[in-house]
This record gives sequence, C-alpha cells and structure tokens, in this order.
Amino acid sequence: MVWACMAVGLLACSGPSPEQQLAAAEAAAAEAAHDSTKLTHATNLLEGVISAQQDTPNASRALKSLAVLLQQRGDLEGAIAGYQRLLDLYPGSAEADEAQFMIAFIYEEHLGDFEAARKAYQAVINNHPGTELAANAERLLPNVGRAPEEWVNFQDDPAYP
Repeated sequence: MVWACMAVGLLACSGPSPEQQLAAAEAAAAEAAHDSTKLTHATNLLEGVISAQQDTPNASRALKSLAVLLQQRGDLEGAIAGYQRLLDLYPGSAEADEAQFMIAFIYEEHLGDFEAARKAYQAVINNHPGTELAANAERLLPNVGRAPEEWVNFQDDPAYP
C-alpha cells in the first residue's frame, strides 16, 4: 500500500507545476491571438487551469488571459463575459480592477454603449478605490460619449497635453 501511494505521488510530481501549466496556457493564448486555428486549444488550456487551480491566483490570471484572448479575436461580448466571470469568482484578485476597467472600455470604445460604460467605470471607482485604474475611471467617467474636444476635467491632469 505504501509503495502504491509513493508511486502515485511520484506520478503526480512528474507533471508540470501549476505555474508551468499557467505559462503554457498563456503562451498558447498568445499564439491563438494571431492564429485562429489555435483558439480552441488555447481556450481548453486556460479553462483547464481555471478548473484545476480554482483556489489559486493562477485561476484569476487564466480567466484574465482568456478574456484578453477573446477581446483580441474580436469576440467583445465573450470578452465582457470573461471579465465578468473573473469579477464574480475572484472579486478580490489582483486582476479584478483591470477586469472591471476593461468591461467599461469595451462598452465605451468598441460597443458604444455609454450607459453600460458609465456603470462599469463607476464600479471601478466604487470597488477598487485608491488604485490607478480607479483614478483613470474618475477622469474618464465625465467624458464617456463625448468627443475629445469636449472632454472635461483634464486640464489639471499633469499628463494632459
């Protein structure tokens, strides 16, 4: 019995580490961003990391990578769903503020849904105060749907041209 347990343990140790699994999935996603024939493979690898490592930070990273991949491939609704899934499952993760911000950005810049963009930017401000993305959302919120020449609240910004 002891030998059987040791053999199982050795087999488990011989596979890729969780970090290696995530790195392989992210590399596949990077390739799939430019080659649609690799999309299913990359998606399966990322979903595998999400499922197998659901209680680790790697799962939220894999979800972010999946949403980014979908966005790069032009599946904007899929990307929003991916970012929202990240927020639902891992609201306190390191990727949560960026996920919420990207939802707002996609709604504003790609889909022209300014009301949804405003709500998403406000969620960044409310749920991630003190972050750089919350500060960006505060600057962008009053300008959602406006032409650049109509933007407000940028004159006091040191980055304003």
